[in-house]
Amino acid sequence: MTSAERFFGLPEVPTTAEAGVPGYAFTSWQGLVAPAGVPLPVINRLNAEIAAILAEPATIERIRLVGNDPSPSSPEAFKARIAADIDKWTKVIDAAKIERI
Repeated sequence: MTSAERFFGLPEVPTTAEAGVPGYAFTSWQGLVAPAGVPLPVINRLNAEIAAILAEPATIERIRLVGNDPSPSSPEAFKARIAADIDKWTKVIDAAKIERI
């Protein structure tokens, strides 16, 4: 498991760090983005409504059936996650000398 925590679907499988590779973490995410300029009250309302849906037991069950775990966050936290991932993968691409197309 490449996340910092063990995967709920395979709790007996150690994380990469537990297996002897500390400092390595990779997780995927899904999210919604909106065009620049959408008013903050609209963004906050959408976030609240989506978070409420993701908290419903039927939604959690359905998402977990495909191997994911819903984890809603704030618009600010999601923006920070995107920025951190761009920074992280830009460094990986540069270090590996991968040609940008």
